[in-house]
Formats: sequence, structure tokens, C-alpha cells
Amino acid sequence: MKETLEALYAQYRSAQYLDSDPLALVHNHIADEERDIEVIALLCALFAYGRVSAIQSFLQDLLESLSDHPSDFLARTTPASLDRVGLPYYRFQSARDVRSILLRIGALIRESNIAHRSGGQSPLPLERHFGNPSTSTILRIAHFQRSFLQGVPKSHRTPGLLHWIGQADGRGARKRLCMFLRWMVRKEHPDLGLYSSFSPDKLIVPLDVHIGRIGRNLNLTSRKTQDWEMAAQISGGLSRLCPEDPLRYDFALTRPGILGQCRGTWHAKICPNCELRTICAQTEGRFSTEGQ
Repeated sequence: MKETLEALYAQYRSAQYLDSDPLALVHNHIADEERDIEVIALLCALFAYGRVSAIQSFLQDLLESLSDHPSDFLARTTPASLDRVGLPYYRFQSARDVRSILLRIGALIRESNIAHRSGGQSPLPLERHFGNPSTSTILRIAHFQRSFLQGVPKSHRTPGLLHWIGQADGRGARKRLCMFLRWMVRKEHPDLGLYSSFSPDKLIVPLDVHIGRIGRNLNLTSRKTQDWEMAAQISGGLSRLCPEDPLRYDFALTRPGILGQCRGTWHAKICPNCELRTICAQTEGRFSTEGQ
């Protein structure tokens, strides 16, 4: 299996495939300062749901309103200054929700700046709010979610805002925050490698329908429910192939489904040409396994 996944990884390393991923938006708005890239990446990751064209249109408008230095802009912004900007809305998040999100991100940045001046260690501003590096990934994500919500007045904790940040408790897969961490922790293309307080071997796959199907078809998980346990099972299976960097194959594994080259079940016109045909449960017994 490892040889097959390495071949898939090599195939999809080309920059031409980046446009099929929300990370392209970060690369297209890359900034000089790492703290600005951090803000751009968080917004791009947590608003990455729905149609790609709608995501891109919304984020283009949003990022243009935050100046060339979004971290400093948000750290200094006030409710009145955001009201003058005229913020867009996106699907479940109203313009008021977007305003609350940006104000809270700005407050988190200010809190980190104060801690840094007090002599603490200096990870990136938002990275600091993921908590103790010695704890598990799920606990660190929950710490960030709680830190975010603590500063949001209860009257502003709307369904749209709660959808954006996700629930700190429960069994959800936390897909968008896992995706953000993959971008920020891994150092190899296409990821950014800006977070030092996380280790790549502790990352969990951003679980969506594509990686869920692939995970089942490659026998990396036995679960049918797309939850944190499934994400952890798939990550564990991948870690047996690449212990130091289990998410090495995540981008490549999701490309066939995203690009319409995988339906998750046997398809006579697609499966015979699939790069994974020799290791996929849907093609078991249909092809020679030579060269797996």
C-alpha cells in the first residue's frame, strides 16, 4: 500500500491541483508576515464549506476588507471601524456573525501580544490559544474553541457563529480545524509549516466525505459514521505507513473524489484507471495485485 500511496502523492504534488483545495486561497493571499498568514489561513479554513466558487467569492471580499496586514488590522479594530467596512455574509454566518468572529480574533491576538510582552514563549498569536503542547490534538482543538467562545457575549453566540467555530464537546470530526492545523503544521507542499508547538505525527485527518470513503475502501477504518473516532482510525492507519507524518497522503487521497474521479463504489468507466485500483476494496478481485 505504501508504494501505491507514494505514487499517488507524487502525482498530486503538482501545483496545478492546488486550485481544487481551499488552501489555494491562502497561497493566493500569501503575506510577508507569518502572523498575517495565520489569520488568512484560519478564515479560509473555517469558512471552507459549500460551493468552491461561493467560498472563493466571499473570502476574496472579506480578505480585501482586512488590509494587507490582517493580524494588526484585527488587533487594532473596533466595532465601529468594522461597521464602516461593510462586511459580507456567508451562508450560515450573517454579516453580524462575521463581525463577531473578526472582533474575537482581534481580541485573541491582543491577548497573545500581552502574554508575549510578559515574557512568555512566542508561538504565533492564535497558536497560543491551542493550549498545552503536551496534550492531545482533540484537547488542544477544544481549548481553542473554548478560548474563542469565552470572549463572545452569549447574545452573539448565534447558530451561525457556533457552526463556524464548532462544538468543543461531543464526537464531531472537527474537520475544518483539523484542516487548518494540517496547513499550519506540515512543512511539505502544499502546506505552510508555521506552527512549532504541534508535531506532524499527532495530526488528525480533516474528515470529509472523500477521505471517509477512501478510508473505508482502503480498510483504514471500519466505521460508517463520520465522527472523531473515524478520523482517528484513518489517521492511525496512515501513521502505520508514515509514522512521522501520517497526513502526508491526505491531500492526494482526497483529489480523486474532489476531481470527480472516484464515486466511492465500483464504476466500470472510472475504477479501471484509478491509481488506487490495486488496493481498493471496490476493485478487489477484479485486477491483478501485482506491484502493490
